[in-house]
Amino acid sequence: MNSTKNNILLRLLPPLLLFLLSAVLFAPSVGYRLVSLDDPVFIYNNPIVFNGFSWTSLGRAFTALHGDRMMYNPLLWVSYLLDSLLYGASPYAPWGYHLTNVLLHAANAVLLYFILLAAVRRPWLAFFAAAVWALHPLRVESVAWVTERKDTLSTLFAFASILFYLKSWEHGRPARDGGPEVAPSPSRHSSLVTRHCDKGMQCSALLAFVAGLLSKPMLVTLPFLFLLLDFWPLRRFSLPGALRALPRLALEKWPFFLLSLLFSLLTYRLQTGAISDLPLSERFRLVPVNYLFYLARTLWPVNLCPLASGFPATLPWLVAAAAVFLLLAASALFLFRRTPGVLVGLLAFAGLLAPVSGLVPIGGVPVADRYAYLPALGLSLALLALLDALWERGRPARDGDSEPPLPPSTRHSSLVPCLCGGIAAAVLGAEVAVSCHLLPSWKNSETFAARAAEIAPGHVLSQIYRFIDVFYFKGDLPAAVQAAETCWAAQPSSPFATLAKILVLSQTASSSAATAFFEQHPVDTPSTDPSHNALPVAMAILYADTGDFSKASDCIGQALDNPNCLPKTAESVAAVAFWICASRGLDAQAAAMARSVPSIDPGNLRAPSNFLLPYAAMWNLGLRRQALPRLLALADDAPSNPALLNNVAWLLATAPNSPAPPADVLAIASRAHGLSPDHPIVRDTLAVALAFNGRFDDAIALDSDVAASLRSSSFPGAPALLAQIEKRLDLFRAHVPFTENADIKLLYAP
Repeated sequence: MNSTKNNILLRLLPPLLLFLLSAVLFAPSVGYRLVSLDDPVFIYNNPIVFNGFSWTSLGRAFTALHGDRMMYNPLLWVSYLLDSLLYGASPYAPWGYHLTNVLLHAANAVLLYFILLAAVRRPWLAFFAAAVWALHPLRVESVAWVTERKDTLSTLFAFASILFYLKSWEHGRPARDGGPEVAPSPSRHSSLVTRHCDKGMQCSALLAFVAGLLSKPMLVTLPFLFLLLDFWPLRRFSLPGALRALPRLALEKWPFFLLSLLFSLLTYRLQTGAISDLPLSERFRLVPVNYLFYLARTLWPVNLCPLASGFPATLPWLVAAAAVFLLLAASALFLFRRTPGVLVGLLAFAGLLAPVSGLVPIGGVPVADRYAYLPALGLSLALLALLDALWERGRPARDGDSEPPLPPSTRHSSLVPCLCGGIAAAVLGAEVAVSCHLLPSWKNSETFAARAAEIAPGHVLSQIYRFIDVFYFKGDLPAAVQAAETCWAAQPSSPFATLAKILVLSQTASSSAATAFFEQHPVDTPSTDPSHNALPVAMAILYADTGDFSKASDCIGQALDNPNCLPKTAESVAAVAFWICASRGLDAQAAAMARSVPSIDPGNLRAPSNFLLPYAAMWNLGLRRQALPRLLALADDAPSNPALLNNVAWLLATAPNSPAPPADVLAIASRAHGLSPDHPIVRDTLAVALAFNGRFDDAIALDSDVAASLRSSSFPGAPALLAQIEKRLDLFRAHVPFTENADIKLLYAP
């Protein structure tokens, strides 16, 4: 009995250890925020996410396109909804999204272990090969970035499908290490080994494949991997009989191939607008250098960043790619007789990477570290097969061996396992060290922008995120002026470069200077891109600020006509349009705009609370100089509205480098506190306003009292608010005021 228990524990030890290693490595990301790269589109501005879990949202996940609207991935949205249901995850408390990413990755590591174990049935070799995959720095981007749930979720289903497929043909497969064979392995001249197929496992493989496609369509080449697995490790056919066996094996998988075709066509149709117009000859030149890029990143994972450029398709790089591939092919063929798994693994890597190889280039980032998440399975198979061959080569001779054993001096000794263990530990330790160094760059938008500026300073997106960082997140106007000039020098006709110049002019000079620059440098803002609404909205506000309501109406009309405007962005645009119409006395038009914004009351157009959202939209765009006097006046117009006063005080007090007069902010927070003296949120806002005024001792005393009351409070949000206040207290004790971009909470609230 004890022996049986020990055997079970030994079998469970490798996958449990692998799960723990993977989870612990990426656990710090659970405390990270969201980043400005795609997270606003997939999380903040996604109705499936910001509305939280409901049966209606669950249905909409399958019946509409969300996020960037270029992929049909309903199970991705379902996973976010479950995060909201289970953890209360939201764009402002994203720890639940990060936790699920970490757990999915750890589960993927375990599934990969069982796939590799099914291939060679050597637990510790499978453990090492799976650990190399799981701890590799190329995994950081897919795990730490919430938007890339697509990778971790789709790969979970892909690995499950592969494992089910292997298990479906496991019955009758030759045993290892001299064990009994239930059915013969294929001879050199056989065409197909017919064995019993577990139909239940086959159906499970198909269902998992469908789920993977509904998470991310990159899985479309998975059926070709199944054909490779039929050769090795399943050994259902051999090379001499391949021409007879492959058609039958392919026909056997017709549901998989049919689904791949359907999802390929659907994805191509949805992403037509994002596909680059590069000539076909240029695309063919990109493919080999892109494959070389991923191999290089795998072997030497330095300077990893989502904005890093791939290798250029120049003659030297093409020659280098050809040389590397010829060397790999020659090596795989040389080893083929002893270990066909090396060739199978390399082909699997190439096939799984084919959808993102550059033949159909999409978007401004043709290569990305995250694209290697699933395809790296092929490299794990190749590594495992190579290690297995070395292990077989070094083992003592057995009866029936076709080759003589190694001489006694080179057989396994007590030093060999120690040496192998040391090398394995060094490899995994190096991976962990690099991953730990890379992981903090995903803490928040500021750290991400800093990493992008460090690794790819010349990349257009890197320049954009540099401006976003210094202008929006740091409020550093001198640095923003320099960053705007850099963007303008790189792309003077782009909407973002024009917007950057206009924003800094509006804050360092005047609204009139900004509108004059725009008229001297007009630029088209394509309505097909949902991210290009910021420029016309900013111009509408600036024209209205100068009193030119006719041009303001033209600009806001252009923004309203954008059919691809994202839901919460559309609300902000409508709120600004409401403000422009109300300012001109156009009550009918103002009421029409108000009806599309839930937080605005069309029945009481002049209510002060109606204007908080448009002023927050101004602030969010970076037009603080224009928004500030209006927010201060709004607080004066609502002397008996504690919620409105509290929101205004919090917005002004927490903005990085806020231009608001500290005394005015404290007065607004004090008025809100006078109306609701016992509300913990209002009291916390007053403490933040005190710190904004430099009165840190008073802020500490007040927030300490609030924290004490929350510890015994039945207030539903008490635990979360308590955790936030305790962090703020640490800042106040260091004489550091609390800052955040609170306008996002106002604009993207459900």
